[in-house]
Amino acid sequence: MALAAWEAGTTYTRGFHFTESLGESILGEPDVGDDAPILRRYGLGLYRLQQFAAERRRGWVESADTPPRPEGGHWDEGRDVTMEEPQPGASASTKLTVRGGYAAFRTMPGWNDPAESAIEHAGDLIVLDDAQWADWDRNGRLLVATLDGRFQIRTFDGGQGVVWEEDLSVLQPDPQPAPDWASEP
Repeated sequence: MALAAWEAGTTYTRGFHFTESLGESILGEPDVGDDAPILRRYGLGLYRLQQFAAERRRGWVESADTPPRPEGGHWDEGRDVTMEEPQPGASASTKLTVRGGYAAFRTMPGWNDPAESAIEHAGDLIVLDDAQWADWDRNGRLLVATLDGRFQIRTFDGGQGVVWEEDLSVLQPDPQPAPDWASEP
């Protein structure tokens, strides 16, 4: 059961997030429930609608060749965005990129082509053809979630050498009741 809920007014929502501004909320009074227990520990904010929002929250930036967001482009649609993140602990010439036109879903049939992840190194572009998602870990290792449901750690030798893998596609859902501590304020 939710502690508090706000009417979105549409099928789509921008998403809320916790902030460090204790007790502050830009959401207004909840339509259902009580946000006081949350606001005693956190503030609440609303995400800006933008391509690759999750990557941006993790420090990725738009590449210099990405077209600017159109004025009045409320949903940030209709433009191909390239995001990039340098490999931690490496030279600035090694970076991971992801490019697409509707990144939150990676692919929307009839809307866009699938997002493309690649490694740029010393002027070479190595496309990660089987990647649904990719990122660096804090030590600069390449993490990849594949289109067929595997999670991998890869070597940098072209991003194709797998040093560890877990096949998540074989897992079956096992719904469980929420633990008691999940209901504590």
